[in-house]
Amino acid sequence: MELCSREGLSELCQELLAIGAITYDRRQKQLERAALNPHDNSLVNSRLVNTIAELMYERTVEHHLEYDAVTSIPNGGNVYAEGLLRVIAERDGRQLPMIRLQKGTDYPERILDHAALQPGSRVLIVDDVLRYGANAVETLRILAGAQYRAGVALFVADFEWSGSECLSKQHACSVLSLINSSLMRSLYS
Repeated sequence: MELCSREGLSELCQELLAIGAITYDRRQKQLERAALNPHDNSLVNSRLVNTIAELMYERTVEHHLEYDAVTSIPNGGNVYAEGLLRVIAERDGRQLPMIRLQKGTDYPERILDHAALQPGSRVLIVDDVLRYGANAVETLRILAGAQYRAGVALFVADFEWSGSECLSKQHACSVLSLINSSLMRSLYS
């Protein structure tokens, strides 16, 4: 499935809609729900996770992203970050480290494991869903505290609520996604 093609995106959207992983409200013309965490949704299977990881890799290549490590927002992004790291190893032969974050009561709380990265290392943030951006903002704060740079966050689905604007305008973090409400409108209008 090629990310850049309308057919490839349509195929991914149709598959996610078919299994109930995302819900699109055609009247409101927006994503209504996304349950993309395989731990919370038994319908999201390993084949789909691998497809999404491949598409995420294509998105990073398409945007010429440079990064030294990958982190995810616990819990939803872990499986996609791990999948992306597998794809990077297979396609590029690079073994990038995963920065593991501990989930607090509501938000990521601290770094659990971050290998031997140098201060200033570039980190790609991966997660399943972007709504308001609070988890991503907290992840940015934690990474900055460890002197890492996170200039890009990559999501499976962006609801296009206030999260993208919050991250890009207030925190200088670019947002990329595979699926968003604008795409769904163009595919299903």
